Amino acid sequence: MSSQNQSQGQTQVPSLDALLNSGRKEEVFASIKASLHNCLSETNLQLTVPGLKSKTRGKVRDIYDSGDYLVLVTTDRQSAFDRILASIPFKGQVLNETSLWWFNRTRHMIPSAVLSVPDKNVTIAKKCSVFPVEFV
Repeated sequence: MSSQNQSQGQTQVPSLDALLNSGRKEEVFASIKASLHNCLSETNLQLTVPGLKSKTRGKVRDIYDSGDYLVLVTTDRQSAFDRILASIPFKGQVLNETSLWWFNRTRHMIPSAVLSVPDKNVTIAKKCSVFPVEFV
């Protein structure tokens, strides 16, 4: 961990490789197995969060309109050929955090719509015009 991270009070999370090689392999596998049935496949935030006007269900993201901003929930749904096939534990977190990593890496070139990230699966973003570029 760098001295800059230490001075900011941040702790470094061990990598999966480090956990598996540290004698905690069985603990890691047990945690993963326990989570296999805890997939985020459906969301219904409009029922519990005041101010959410509508829900749009995409292949893997549920998007809630709150007037000035959007709440994007990245689910664990797996899609192929424009169909939902199954759900994979932690997939939504990985997708959301990958997007956030890229937004952070490119912020010096172009601003992003990201306002906050209240959960590993959730991004709150400004409404904006889409720049029609896709990376596959």
